[in-house]
Amino acid sequence: MKRKILIAFIGVLALLVPAINAANRPLQATATLELSADTVQDKIRGGLLGHLLGDLNGLKHEMKYIAEPGNVTDYTPALPQGAWTDDDTDFEWVYLVAMQERGVTLLSAQEIVALWKKHINRKFWCANQYARQLMDLGMEPPLTGYIQFNP
Repeated sequence: MKRKILIAFIGVLALLVPAINAANRPLQATATLELSADTVQDKIRGGLLGHLLGDLNGLKHEMKYIAEPGNVTDYTPALPQGAWTDDDTDFEWVYLVAMQERGVTLLSAQEIVALWKKHINRKFWCANQYARQLMDLGMEPPLTGYIQFNP
């Protein structure tokens, strides 16, 4: 789990560092950074690829290093059996496809519920499973994520 967080953090840095360097000046609160659509698309694709590689390559380590950190001394990213999603990426892919098909960057609560009911029906756990059950009872996001309803 910590490895996945580290890989996700590195992915975010990979998105930010080139943009900051491209500006060739310190990024300030009032500074505006302009990026081409191609650059933004490239960075998003790279971040998603990093997420996918991190998830799949990290699976053999997941839940092993709870009491003590692991000692991974050799690591080469690879997908010898091909790529697939797991519970850490299933939601993102469903959302991304829907946003691309609709040409929007935000999905309504009703659209999210419909997507979950159509695509999110197995191999998910904990808060996500509870949220899905709340949706079956008629509750919509963001309420499905509130601790008062979803412990």
